Amino acid sequence: MNPRLVILQSKHDCNEYRKNFLNRKDLIFPIGPESIYFCQKKDLKFYHIDDFISEEKNNDERKKSVFIVNKLIEKLNDYSIKISKNKLEIGNYFSFQIKIIVEQILFNIFISKEIKEFFPDYNLLIFKNKKIKNFRVIRPDPLGLLPNVIINSQQFDSSRLKVVKIRQYFIPQSFKEKILSILPEYIAYLLRNLRDKRRLKNSLALNTNKYRLALIGGGYDWFKFIRLPSAKNKFNIDLVNLFNKKTYYQDKKELKIILNILNNNIFKNNVVAYDFEDLAKYISSSFKLFQKKSNKYIRKFKRYDAVISSILCFPEENFLAHMSTKADLPLIIWQHGEKGQSHDDTSYFTEILYSSHYLSYGKEVANQYKEWIGKNNFKMAFKVGSLQKNITWKGKDSKSILYATGKWQLTSNGFNDFVDPDKRLYKAHQDILYYLNNLENWKVTFKSNNTEYLNAVPYQDDFRNINFNFKSSFSDLLKNTGIVILDTPATTLIESISTEVPIFVLSGRVNYYKNFINDAKKRVVWCSTTDDLIVKLSKFINSSIYDGDVLNQTYKENYFSNYTQSQTATTVIKKLENIINKYE
Repeated sequence: MNPRLVILQSKHDCNEYRKNFLNRKDLIFPIGPESIYFCQKKDLKFYHIDDFISEEKNNDERKKSVFIVNKLIEKLNDYSIKISKNKLEIGNYFSFQIKIIVEQILFNIFISKEIKEFFPDYNLLIFKNKKIKNFRVIRPDPLGLLPNVIINSQQFDSSRLKVVKIRQYFIPQSFKEKILSILPEYIAYLLRNLRDKRRLKNSLALNTNKYRLALIGGGYDWFKFIRLPSAKNKFNIDLVNLFNKKTYYQDKKELKIILNILNNNIFKNNVVAYDFEDLAKYISSSFKLFQKKSNKYIRKFKRYDAVISSILCFPEENFLAHMSTKADLPLIIWQHGEKGQSHDDTSYFTEILYSSHYLSYGKEVANQYKEWIGKNNFKMAFKVGSLQKNITWKGKDSKSILYATGKWQLTSNGFNDFVDPDKRLYKAHQDILYYLNNLENWKVTFKSNNTEYLNAVPYQDDFRNINFNFKSSFSDLLKNTGIVILDTPATTLIESISTEVPIFVLSGRVNYYKNFINDAKKRVVWCSTTDDLIVKLSKFINSSIYDGDVLNQTYKENYFSNYTQSQTATTVIKKLENIINKYE
């Protein structure tokens, strides 16, 4: 009898397996924290993904996926430019979403192939969601993706593949997640729109002496900027957006063309491992809407002096960005969150495609973005600082520790720098939480990641002395904490370094730039392993030995800013005026 490999990737999979299929001779491939935890608790034999996929193979497939994504975007652009009056670039508008979705599919196809190659003699047991639902409108259901790819890839003999259909769903970790999970898309859009308009606290006034700015996409620092008197005196900001109802009203001929472009550029040998019909419908209906609205928005943008944003993730936002360039307006992006620590190939799609200028927090980030000068419409990057991230810290004498974590990747985030980031994160939680749980006279808070459905912590009950927080923002918790631990340094690092709090950072999440590591080490305690972190944290707690310097400004100058709020506002105002008047 052939041995059996079982894929588990949710709490529901684990429960079904335990009740009806559990066999201690099975080999388990657990995906995500709930499944790994289940295997450990039941003392089952299991393989992590890096036990059968090498880093070398992962990197090779990642390079291939980048080529496929770029080629697909190019093909979609060729199609839409050819048949639209305003030479619309539908591939560019969908570029970020295409990158995320296509790399998800390709990564899961890769996993499926490696399972077949590494376990050639095994039968396979998988659990498939009875009711698959897209994630964030058009992205594949993370729980249903790998099973569907395995089934559709036709790699496995049906006699050796058992598929069990069950009801799978993500369990919201906070009240906010519960509300968002039940709200219709249109209602969620309206609420976000109302929120952003309230943040602006500003309508276009009759004062013709003010510059008129159109905000598209994410606002971030711009919301705080327009509340400052110095900014209000010179600028008015109006929110410009476009809601795509995604009615999926189609021209069947065009839908077939787009679906063929997707399938022909992604799959080989006519084996369609994933049904792209929903994405094709979204692209087709959006293209129809954009053709209808393009002239309207070109005229609308001509009423403004410039367009501003901090990030452009969605096709509607990049469409608006493109129309603003056709109105001959500059598009200024003000950095949001962490940048410059490592290579990020999504930045081109969310920041560079149609922008003319970039406002960074620190000088090193500005220098990195200057590499884009001459690409598309991009002209220059400037250091201006941030109004958002400066935290008033009151925790100098606090006996509290704040441990902030990253998100789980599952198999739903495509290719990463390392093939199995979840294994690393799971080990970090187990090791660090065990140490913190046994500390005396310290209050410890574990801050979960805020990415919905990718922030589960199934082992909370194992650490009774730790407060697990899914509700509060990191910045609010930071204000009164005495020590910060970060296993995934990102925006949390920027916020922490704006204070003098001692910081302990676990490396290994991505391939960090050497300059970033060297600068960070001057301020934080940089740790290569969890053992290293625990030893150094213990030295600080027991003997006040801190390998970094809480007063060192190198990282802050290069990746954040030592500007005051007034200096940042003055710098941004000057840059906006110069850009609008074509001085820069």
